[in-house]
Order: sequence, then structure tokens, then C-alpha cells
Amino acid sequence: MKKITIALIVSFTVFLDCSKNIQETEMQSPRMDIDSILNNVFSDSSLMHGISLKFNKQKSTYDFDYGSEGLYWHDVGKFLIVGDRIELKPSKCEPECNQSFGKGFCEIKPRNESYSHKLSLNCYSNSNNYLLHTNAKNKSASFDIRQSAYSENEIIFYKGKEYRSVGGKNGTTIDNVKIRKEPNVNASELQFTTDLYGPYLSHIPKNTSVKLYMRTIEKDKVKQWENYWYFVETASTSGWVFGEFIKFK
Repeated sequence: MKKITIALIVSFTVFLDCSKNIQETEMQSPRMDIDSILNNVFSDSSLMHGISLKFNKQKSTYDFDYGSEGLYWHDVGKFLIVGDRIELKPSKCEPECNQSFGKGFCEIKPRNESYSHKLSLNCYSNSNNYLLHTNAKNKSASFDIRQSAYSENEIIFYKGKEYRSVGGKNGTTIDNVKIRKEPNVNASELQFTTDLYGPYLSHIPKNTSVKLYMRTIEKDKVKQWENYWYFVETASTSGWVFGEFIKFK
């Protein structure tokens, strides 16, 4: 009987934690009408790739473009809003529709585990199972929706912990600084580079531009300094940097 009682307590606790996570996601994910985002320019890039999607609301047309090492495609066509989806029907595909995005649709979805935005526009291809990689199956692409960006000082729930948004501000490193997987000095170090082929450094160099998305709730003391840890994005990676070595632009 004692074992059954303990099992029930554990199950109920897990249920409460799951319910809390769902509620937090729902609270942070505002509803947004498809029509209100059609003037956005959707894009994403890294050292390896670039992708963009643009709609012409007046003409009901779109332009979808992707490029990376060894893979390039470009579609233009007509779009149609059907319920809560944007249906994409290409009139021209390069190189061919079964090698580009081709026919498909986009829809607004909550962004779970995001430190920058609450919603994304997710696009799914019905024509190509190797959309973004030539050797790995993938038929979808995702874009942040700028209207859903976290505001400065807004609370963010990320990987089970609570942080405070910095609002995607631009910053600069004022010295060589380590970038870490977690916000503490004992966390694993991450590598930094400005080129796909290296060199790979164990630190972010002085005077490097970064984008700051969130910070710890409380300040931490590292050696003689007391400051927040900031979650930043660089050209090659994202992670935590101690605030003493960052200045806002």
C-alpha cells in the first residue's frame, strides 16, 4: 500500500509539472492572425546557409529562396490563405519543384524553448523530403515572427528555468571572454569562429559584436566582479557570457 501511495504522489507531481509547462507556454504564446504577418520579410542565416521568404500581399505572390554549400533552390508562385494556413503553389521552381520547396503550406506555431520569440512561421514542403540538406531527410523550415519577440524585462521560461528578457539588444565584448553552455563558471566552454573552416577559438575576441537575448534573474559573483550572465548569439554559436565583459551599444 505504501508503494502505491508513493507512486501516486510521484505521478501527480509529474502531472503538475507538465501542466505548469503547458500553461507557461500558453501564457507566453499570443494568438496572431495570418494576414497580419504577410508584410514581414522572413529570413534566417548562419555561416553555412541563408533562407528567405517574402509575400506580396497585393498580388498574392511569394518568393522563397535557399542557399548553402552544395544546395540552392528558388521558388516563385501564388499563395492562398485557407483557414489558418498559407497554401504555397509555385509557378516556377529552380532547379525543379521536387528539388526546391515546391508545393506546401505555412502556419503559425508556438516556439517552445525559445529565448527570442514566442511564435514562428513553420513551412512544410509536400514536394521535397531533402529540403535543407542533401543527405538528411527534412521537409520543413521555420522563421521567427518579429511581432512575437520578447519585450525587455519580460520573463522567459527556457529549459525549465526562469530568465529575464534583454530584448535582443546589440552589444560588444570589451575583452576576450568565454562563452559557456550554462550560466556559471563551471559550465562547459563553447567554441567561437567567424569562418566555417576556422580557426575555432576557446573565447569570443575583444570588440566582437553580439546580440543579447536574456539574462539571469540574480547577479552572480565571479572573482572580484558581480554581474548577470547574458545569453548571446554570435556569428557561429550561442551561449552564456558573464556581463562584466559585455557592453550594450
